[in-house]
Amino acid sequence: MALPHKKKMQLRYIKKLLLAGTLAQPIPLSALPLYTAREGRQCDNCHAYPFETDKQMAWQDPPLAERKCNLSCQTCHLDPGGGGLRNVPGRYHARATLPMLNTETRPWHDRDRNIGDLLAFLREAKAQAPTETKSVKTETPAQPATQKLRRFKTHDLPPFNSWYDPLAFGHAWDIAQKKLHPLGPEFGVYGKQNADPLLQFGLDSRFAFLSSGTMTTFFPMQTDLGARFHPVEHWTAAATFGLVGRANPQAQRNRPLSAMYTIRNAFVMLHELPYQAFVRAGMFQPTFGMRQEDHTAPVRRHFEMDLSQKYSAVIGMEVGLAPNYPYLSLSAFTNNVGRRAGDPVEDFTINMHGFGAAVAAGWRDLAFGGGISFMHKRRNIEWGGNLTAFSIDGYFNPGRFWLKFPLTFTGELAIGEYSTLATRQFYANYFGVDYLLANGINLKLNNHAYDPDVTVRGNESGRIGFGVELIPLTWFKILVEYRLLWALDPRQAAGSGAVNPFDWLADKQWVVISHIYF
Repeated sequence: MALPHKKKMQLRYIKKLLLAGTLAQPIPLSALPLYTAREGRQCDNCHAYPFETDKQMAWQDPPLAERKCNLSCQTCHLDPGGGGLRNVPGRYHARATLPMLNTETRPWHDRDRNIGDLLAFLREAKAQAPTETKSVKTETPAQPATQKLRRFKTHDLPPFNSWYDPLAFGHAWDIAQKKLHPLGPEFGVYGKQNADPLLQFGLDSRFAFLSSGTMTTFFPMQTDLGARFHPVEHWTAAATFGLVGRANPQAQRNRPLSAMYTIRNAFVMLHELPYQAFVRAGMFQPTFGMRQEDHTAPVRRHFEMDLSQKYSAVIGMEVGLAPNYPYLSLSAFTNNVGRRAGDPVEDFTINMHGFGAAVAAGWRDLAFGGGISFMHKRRNIEWGGNLTAFSIDGYFNPGRFWLKFPLTFTGELAIGEYSTLATRQFYANYFGVDYLLANGINLKLNNHAYDPDVTVRGNESGRIGFGVELIPLTWFKILVEYRLLWALDPRQAAGSGAVNPFDWLADKQWVVISHIYF
């Protein structure tokens, strides 16, 4: 016999609270690429649910070559490698799925996961506790769940600009002329979003507060301004300008103004071709490993994927494709080096030295995924020497089967070798577990480790962190995390170009990171 609605609600939140207590133990966990791994559990995380009417239920998936759905970074971000300006699925996701207060239709299986539902349950439990044994309660049968039907107006163009989508302007020429093709957007599937804007701007800014036994500081981590020009379907020119914030006062005094800003990327791209193929040329970050929100993660920083360092960007060409689950990207480039070895600071001048190549391939499915990456950079010794790196990453998403309890595991192991006057081999790893307690409330734990030289014993370091990520609004996120650091060698931090307090402290830390994004 089916349980009454109230009993179901009580059992649901008892399970949530028990699982929350389990995750509060000091076991590993982290965030990105959490969204890629977690949101595959239901399609309406990234666009309005397509099966709401009888007519829409007759929808047939297009041929594989024409499908736009995949779990690769290019689905939600303009940059195929991830990060920065968001495509329309990413903007819809930020308004419907991520925040506590959504401004687009909430995904179907998350409509009763709002914080208000939890508070209502707690209030009901408190009010009923003294009287439950004194009277016989009559349960009202649960009403069948109903979903608000959305009548899409296919290809009904949104206005040139609106307050709802203020940083997107106009439409690509062939979209405006309604010369649509199979890969054209179906307006309305993305709610009030402009799916193919002629011009788009974006902001990505992070600030951090750090408190430990030896230091308390507040500083800017990153501020990026991005722009995209999309004159016709499939063609885009984009660039991102970044300010680099550093918390070391001594380093700030010695740095020229030109060293405090950089170009994150600047490229021209032909994209959304059959099988979601793309070609781009210009300045970009090679696709390697798992992209993470924290640029201090060892699997990013020590493999030249740190956005606070100028050498993370290269100049060259990249091609790739992502038909549904598999993905592949290949790039060839010349290295962009910010400073010569021994120079006190890096400058803004583009210094191209040597050459390099990178390849990434894998499979990203709804419940699991994995990938491998390889990168080689060849340079003279004074410009850093040669770098060879290999990475294997993956995720498991039991939330795909357990829709009401989104639990996600992610991990990466990266190994590398620097060849200068001597050869040094090193490795780093990361493992994380995330649980979405309620919409906009993510419990997280993470573990990072780094060994700068596998031939030397006792020089390993790492950190374990656990905390909570809150996303109250569609444009604002805040992370509160407690970190336990172990065996950090301050000399190693200084030698690796440490740029903020996370690098040289060896005691326990409270970290608060705020993130504003449009």
